[in-house]
Amino acid sequence: MMTTIARQFGAEVSRAHKVLGMIRRELGLAFNIDARLVGELERGKPTAQHGKAASGSPS
Repeated sequence: MMTTIARQFGAEVSRAHKVLGMIRRELGLAFNIDARLVGELERGKPTAQHGKAASGSPS
């Protein structure tokens, strides 16, 4: 279940950065998270800090 949620969340993160025309670094800066975390989220890594990403707010 958690893996499925992580993959779905990752797909949305990936879609958002492509639609916005941003690279991972820019998306990370906008949400105050590291670009590496953006990549982990996009890949659906279940151990990524989803709470940190979800609670971030765009600058």
